[in-house]
Amino acid sequence: MARLRELEANLSALQRTLDRTDRLATLGTLLGLVAHEFNNLLTPVLSYSQLALAAPNDTELTRKALQRAAAGAERAGRVATAILALAGEHEASSAANVADCLDEALHCIARDLRYDGITLVQDVPASLTARIDPVAMQHVFLNLILNARNAMKPTGGTLRVRACSTRNTVAIEISDTGRGMSNEVAARFSTAGHAPCDPDGHGLGILACRRFIEASGGTIEAQSMVGKGTTIRISLPETSQSPSIAA
Repeated sequence: MARLRELEANLSALQRTLDRTDRLATLGTLLGLVAHEFNNLLTPVLSYSQLALAAPNDTELTRKALQRAAAGAERAGRVATAILALAGEHEASSAANVADCLDEALHCIARDLRYDGITLVQDVPASLTARIDPVAMQHVFLNLILNARNAMKPTGGTLRVRACSTRNTVAIEISDTGRGMSNEVAARFSTAGHAPCDPDGHGLGILACRRFIEASGGTIEAQSMVGKGTTIRISLPETSQSPSIAA
């Protein structure tokens, strides 16, 4: 019995290590993008601050410059906070506000999808809460949004994220108008086993996404057609428990 408890403890430790490794691997794909976007965020902050310093007697100009500098600094801070939350240790929770997790995932990316010609359409109720750890939910959103973004480059397209409550279940749908996936890659979302990344980048984090969803009692599946786009459907148990912040 003692040996069994020891094995269970070792398994739990390995699972925590694997989860953290998955998050760090995802962050690795963001480093170049975020570094570039941070420069884009901070350059206006510096410019507006210098503008205010150059005209201290023009109170209206100074006020506007400082407001815009503050807004840019706040956005940069939110990006950094979201990334640190995804990479760092956190107290596990079993309730996640779906809209908040989506918002944090988008902040992690830093780059506005519109710069890649992508229109983001969101339909996620603000109060919808799923039974899943918030950081895991953020991780799932981040991977799937990055996959959709890659699939729609360089021509752009439309990314839709919908969520609703149906019979004590949270149903989430993420669809894009990108180049689509082969049947083999799409099948990896709903079958067990190893799921490596495919050469086009569609496989980023598939295994991790599925593991997070299934560990929470949910399901994930993909419907895709080459040249027509991809739709990912996630089903998670709904909960009335108060969600925590993914931090």
